[in-house]
Amino acid sequence: MPKPLVSALDDEALEHNIIAESFRHHFEPTYQKYLIDNESPPSLPFQFEHLDHTADLQIHSWGNTLSEALSCCVYGLSSYMADISKVSLKQMKIFYCPGRKSLINVSVGASPEDLAYRLLCESLNLFHESLFLIRHIELKFVDKNSYSLVAAW
Repeated sequence: MPKPLVSALDDEALEHNIIAESFRHHFEPTYQKYLIDNESPPSLPFQFEHLDHTADLQIHSWGNTLSEALSCCVYGLSSYMADISKVSLKQMKIFYCPGRKSLINVSVGASPEDLAYRLLCESLNLFHESLFLIRHIELKFVDKNSYSLVAAW
């Protein structure tokens, strides 16, 4: 008998949290430096622009690597909501962005566009749930072939 939908979603959310927390040691030194020691992150070249559109928000971002381009895309979203140069670093959040599976283990095609969408959705959810704006982001690929990553900010 298949699991009820709510149980399957809870199991997947728990699995994502476990994966994200297993990467905490990768992000902890940066967390110490910027949040605890009150040091500012280096000036990042915010390589993005907002494009005109009548009904939607469009962000064009670029970088030397996929990680850099995705980071700039997140900065573009944050900067649309506030002046991110005035956002202070007070808290770190870590989350896992799966590549090949979505909720309830339905297989989806993994692509950089998919990953950008999931990353922006997570950023927007953090803002709506707790007014959390991203000032600094680090991305660590779990599996580049499936575009799975763990992000901390």
